[in-house]
Amino acid sequence: MSKGRKHDWCDIRDLASNNGLTLRHVDKKGPKPHKFELVIARTPVGTDYMIGGMSVEDIENDLPLSNGKTITQNIIANAVRSKK
Repeated sequence: MSKGRKHDWCDIRDLASNNGLTLRHVDKKGPKPHKFELVIARTPVGTDYMIGGMSVEDIENDLPLSNGKTITQNIIANAVRSKK
């Protein structure tokens, strides 16, 4: 965990990955702070996302996002389960 924050963004990235989703940088080459988006795993860049425009603070502090849910709630609600 980082500096007393509730979550580290890497922890949230791993939670997303374990649920068939990807938390990725939107603007790796742009000015900081970078923004993130939540997509289904292996979705090509430039396609629709579930939630976008999230900052590191939104993710690490588990703040309500544009849809009123936290990042953790969004991941759980949109989890993609494998068909094994």
